[in-house]
Amino acid sequence: MAMPEIIDPGLVLDWNQQDFKTHFTPEKLLHLHPHWHVGEIGAEGESWRVALKNHETEKDFELVFRLHFPDDADVCMRVEFENAHLNGLGFERANGRIVIRLVNHRAPADPDDFQLELWLRGIFGYLGLYTRKTPGRLINRFVMNRFLIPMNPSQRKICIMIYRFTVLEVVVILLIVLGYFFFMR
Repeated sequence: MAMPEIIDPGLVLDWNQQDFKTHFTPEKLLHLHPHWHVGEIGAEGESWRVALKNHETEKDFELVFRLHFPDDADVCMRVEFENAHLNGLGFERANGRIVIRLVNHRAPADPDDFQLELWLRGIFGYLGLYTRKTPGRLINRFVMNRFLIPMNPSQRKICIMIYRFTVLEVVVILLIVLGYFFFMR
């Protein structure tokens, strides 16, 4: 399935280059893919070379990319790839929204470990945490930045499961306590 050249995820976010530079490091950007286990990462001039393992397929592969934060007012961040079926991703501002421009995207000949759609979904989810300042999003943002992003995929899945069960336990305990005080008196 060929993806369009411009993807509009509908994120109303008025970020500029400095906001992207503050929130996105090369390692954090790679950790947003739900299946990539980030191995060795090293800088080679302006490029980053990283050894990745796809947790789903158990295959190792290497990715070479450059991360730019141009001075152009409409382009917030650009990721250029050397060895992928995509030359680059551009995160741009359009009417107070963030859109993603795919540069020379060509569908892979066979299913690959890059899985662009999953990576973009992870990036959109991360950016979505910053669209509004609600208590739930602030808590999820803190947990995501502090604990979940640095983990590998299997650790992340286990922690998310424990996090959900803990929230469910707290809700059940509160319901039991409230029920006791309202119905037993």
